[in-house]
Amino acid sequence: MKESPRPHQVPGSDPSERESGLRAVVGPLYRRARCLWYRRHHILASRHGFIRGGLRGMKGLPLLGSLRMLSLGFLPDRQMTYGLGQWPSKQRVKPYLTDWQLELMFYTSGTRMQYRPLLDDKVKFAELVTGFAVTPKLLAVIQAGRLFPTSADVPTADADGLFAAARAHNGLVFKPREGEGGGGVFFLLPSDGQLRLNRELVQPADLEDRIRRLDSYVVTARVKQARYAATFFGKTTNTIRVLTMIDPANGQAFVAYAVHRIGTEASFPVDNYGPGGIYCGIDLESGRLFAPVSRRGVRHEKHPDTGAQIEGIVVPRWSEVLESVRRLAQKLDFIDYIGWDVVVTEDGFSVIEGNYDPGLHQRFGPLLADERVRAFYRHHLSFRKHTPSRQDR
Repeated sequence: MKESPRPHQVPGSDPSERESGLRAVVGPLYRRARCLWYRRHHILASRHGFIRGGLRGMKGLPLLGSLRMLSLGFLPDRQMTYGLGQWPSKQRVKPYLTDWQLELMFYTSGTRMQYRPLLDDKVKFAELVTGFAVTPKLLAVIQAGRLFPTSADVPTADADGLFAAARAHNGLVFKPREGEGGGGVFFLLPSDGQLRLNRELVQPADLEDRIRRLDSYVVTARVKQARYAATFFGKTTNTIRVLTMIDPANGQAFVAYAVHRIGTEASFPVDNYGPGGIYCGIDLESGRLFAPVSRRGVRHEKHPDTGAQIEGIVVPRWSEVLESVRRLAQKLDFIDYIGWDVVVTEDGFSVIEGNYDPGLHQRFGPLLADERVRAFYRHHLSFRKHTPSRQDR
C-alpha cells in the first residue's frame, strides 16, 4: 500500500525528488547542447586545417584554378593529381572524396581519435597485432640518448651490440616511436664486411654519438623483401599501403584501395612518395601494378635508377596477401579505418605499421566509385550519431 505523504509535506517537495526531476529534464538538454558545441568546434577546427593546407598548396599553381578547387572542397594540387581539367564541374568531381570531407571526418570521429595512439606508437601497434601477423622484430628502444635492448640479439647495450645485431639481421631500422612519412628514419646496413649508416661508412663511436642525440626511437630488424620488390630498387624496403574500412552496415572489413611504394636514389633510405619515391596503383582483383608516377606527376613505366619494369608487374600471392590483411582488419574491427604498411616477403608478408590517417590516393581512381566506400563515408560524415566522448575534449 502506497504511503501517503505526511500532512506537512507537499508531494514533490522532497529535495531528492526535485533533483531527480530536474536532472531528467536538464540532462538531455545539456547533452544536446554539448553535442552542438562540439559539432561547431570540430567543424571550425577542420575548416581551419583545410584552409591552411589549401593556402600552402596554392604556391606555384594558377590562382583561379586553385580557388575553384578550394570552392569544391579540394586542395589546389588535386586538380593536376586527379587530372580534373582546368575548371572542373561539380559533376566531374562527384566520385572523389574531398579533402574537406576527409578533414571533417577525422575531427568528428571520437572513436578514431581515441585509438590513434595504438596506431601512432610503433611499440603499442606491434603488441596489438602480435599473434595475428608477422611484424619486424623489435630489438631495442632509445630513450633520452640511452639504448635499452629488448632482445638477446643485441648482446650489449651499446653500438657494438647493435653492430652484431645488424650483421645477424641483414640490417637495422631506426625510426621515431611515433610519426609517419619516413621522417627521421635511418638504417644500419652491412656492406662488404663493414656497416653503413644510410650511405656513410660508420664506426661504433659514430653510432654511439648518434644515439646520444636521439629520444623516443625504436630499433627493429630489417625485413627481407621478396625478389620482385628488391628488383625494383633493392636499397629501400618497398612497401604496400592497404586501406581497410569496416562496413557500418554489417561490421565486415573490406579493402578500399592499395598502392605500391618504390624507393629511388632521391628518396633513399625510405620509399616514401614525398622525398622522391614512386608510387603506383594496384588492381585489387589481379595485383597488377599500374600508372607508376613520381611526385611531380612524371610517369615511370620503368624504374628511373635501375631500369626495372614496374608497369604491369603482378605482386606475388596477391589474393593471399589481400585476404590476410582484410582478416587482420576484421580482428581489430573496433578501429574502423586503418592504413596498413606491409612488405611482401618470399614466404608471406610482414606488417610494418598502421596509420590512422593514410592519405587520399585517388590518382588511381576515385574512392567514391565503390558503393561500400560511399556508405562508409556517408555514415561517418553524419553528425546524427556523433556524441562527444572524453577523448574528444
